[in-house]
Amino acid sequence: VTVSWKQLVSEIRGLGAAISARVQQRPAVHVALLIEDSPQWAITFLSAYSAGCVMVPLDPSRDAASLAGIT
Repeated sequence: VTVSWKQLVSEIRGLGAAISARVQQRPAVHVALLIEDSPQWAITFLSAYSAGCVMVPLDPSRDAASLAGIT
């Protein structure tokens, strides 16, 4: 799949706006990101970052018990 820079920026801005609305402009909201490495990971990371969130990437290969203790 080929994506232009224009399409990428548009997707990041759109998702960033949705995240921003969801967190209601509170500063430094922590957002956990639990997905495999992929283009969507980067888009989600940059979108949340553009919304002013603090990203907390989690390793999806970890077992549920070790992830449950993260707050």
